[in-house]
Amino acid sequence: MLALYNRFAKRLYRFRPVLWALAALAAGAFGGVLFLSDGLIDSSYALVSITILLWTVWLLAVAYSFVVPVAGIDPEARVWAKFKAKLRRGLVWTQALIMTGLFVLVLVMTMRTAGIVIGG
Repeated sequence: MLALYNRFAKRLYRFRPVLWALAALAAGAFGGVLFLSDGLIDSSYALVSITILLWTVWLLAVAYSFVVPVAGIDPEARVWAKFKAKLRRGLVWTQALIMTGLFVLVLVMTMRTAGIVIGG
């Protein structure tokens, strides 16, 4: 799973400026819907902008977190170096599992938002 995230992050890393611009546009759209709506907030526009913002933040987090591959464990290293390498690998695995959970949550929110926008 770490190799998959690493390959995905390497591809995403090139698109960081585009993702930052998209995140800024989504945040601006949400602010515009929230503050420039004359008291009537159209929730579908707000949901779409928040969903786009969540996707861009998730993609940026993956791009920045997993672009550098995790170093392997040297069998000839000292005990303390092995411990640090295993601890680092365990923390990166934990981060990968958390990112996978966040992916599922954003995917569910996207489907709910699409249902709200299409349905009404």
